[in-house]
Amino acid sequence: VLLSADGLLLSGSTGMTVETAEHLSATGSALVGLARSTGRRFGRGRVHQAAIEMDGGYLLVTSAGSGTCLAVVTGPDADTG
Repeated sequence: VLLSADGLLLSGSTGMTVETAEHLSATGSALVGLARSTGRRFGRGRVHQAAIEMDGGYLLVTSAGSGTCLAVVTGPDADTG
């Protein structure tokens, strides 16, 4: 999904319900917010991306331009490098 800086859904993938896309948008926003807070607190600078590894895949959130982020849920075999 493409989300705004405040977590609003801007665009979702086809085949994804609006409810699911909105949930992923809110989750991605929360993850980036935690990462930014940590970066500031520990003096590590701007956040470029955040990743969570799960048993069945990954949640990846990255900057996608001015005031937007891209959040993606992958399968377990995704090449995240």
